[in-house]
Amino acid sequence: MINIITRTGDDIDGGRITTETGSHNRHKGYIEYGKVLANGLDIAGSHSGLQSDGEKSIYFPERDQVDYGFNNGVASGVDDEDAYKGSLKLSYKDWQFLVYSSKRTKTVPTAAWDGSFNDSGMYTIDEQTSFEVNYHTTLFPEKNGQLAARLYHDTFAYSGEYPFFEEGGWSGTYITNKDESNSKQWGMEIRYSMDISEKLAVTAGVEYVDVYEINQKNWDVFPNYALTLDTGTKNNTYHNRACYAQGEYVLVDDLRLLAGIRLDDYSTAEEQWSPRVALLYSPYSATTLKLLYGEAFRAPNNYEKFYDDGGWQIGNEELLPEEIKTWEFVWEQKLFKHTRLVSSLYRFDIENLIVQVEDTALQFQNTSKVRSDGAEIHLESHFANDMKSHLGMSWVDTTYYDDDRGLDNSPTVSASGGISIPLFSKKNVHIT
Repeated sequence: MINIITRTGDDIDGGRITTETGSHNRHKGYIEYGKVLANGLDIAGSHSGLQSDGEKSIYFPERDQVDYGFNNGVASGVDDEDAYKGSLKLSYKDWQFLVYSSKRTKTVPTAAWDGSFNDSGMYTIDEQTSFEVNYHTTLFPEKNGQLAARLYHDTFAYSGEYPFFEEGGWSGTYITNKDESNSKQWGMEIRYSMDISEKLAVTAGVEYVDVYEINQKNWDVFPNYALTLDTGTKNNTYHNRACYAQGEYVLVDDLRLLAGIRLDDYSTAEEQWSPRVALLYSPYSATTLKLLYGEAFRAPNNYEKFYDDGGWQIGNEELLPEEIKTWEFVWEQKLFKHTRLVSSLYRFDIENLIVQVEDTALQFQNTSKVRSDGAEIHLESHFANDMKSHLGMSWVDTTYYDDDRGLDNSPTVSASGGISIPLFSKKNVHIT
């Protein structure tokens, strides 16, 4: 679970502009403003945009094996990307209103689905819009009782244009295929937390999500119209009802126990219990040790279950949810006044992993059990002048249980780093 808490106008208290530039003619801009008005209304908003040409040329050796029509396996100038996102948050007393919108356009250099290779006309667009209203108030302040409720609505839309030749390469009949999907959902959640005693705090809540509209469509638009898929005629909407509870207990001054459980009841799958437990030990003020265990799942989505175009891909309505068990040890150490080191060791066991396999056609199927063992180390600094830096590295070994074969698209070693330096700190303008 990832809990994202957006900043308020009081947190920002002014404006900020950030610009980034990088390889492949990559440019990104970000603007943010927040303020608390005299009447108590808190306003926070942001907008960002990204443009990148991507790789100038990408070599695909598989395409180079074909004598004609594949530009010697080189895709040139077909890896560009344009994207934006914006958000607005209004807060007044116990109420909050949030709106978020994003759009991304990306060309497809891989010529997916045997599409026309090295063709800038192959691209995808995805858009998302979210609205949310929150209410948060204190009940029974002597017990630190906190009541929170939220109501939200999300929409998502995807479209893709895929030109291809009937016989592949640069020969045959030129055909333009369109792929499209969209969904709408609304949900609500009510949560209450309180201190039962000086040593025990509890949280409990309920949640409901209704995905009331889902449609997937595929058709040829040129040279002749031909519909190959339209799931709008299927009853494939669904809902989920969930409840959860968590307790935090102070065993001794430096040792805490956290335990929780969640029950999800999907209309399209069996009930799923998700427990988790954690021990947190702080022998010194600068040191925290965590021992974590958890279980979770992911229900198969409608693309995996119902996308069936009668040719390239077939659906699989018998898919089971993916299930995972996680063990993790984390060591957080404050090294200096502004610097923190976080390192971890973990093991993940995944059952019924959903992957796409190919026989006579592509299909999503549950595979055998997968194990992932890994280690991570991350160093981050945040100085008083708002200068920030981070450096991290991870190692992971992910294999199938039955034959010790490595999992596709799972890197063994990855590293990241960055630095942010304020150019004009008084104006709060940054260059990254």
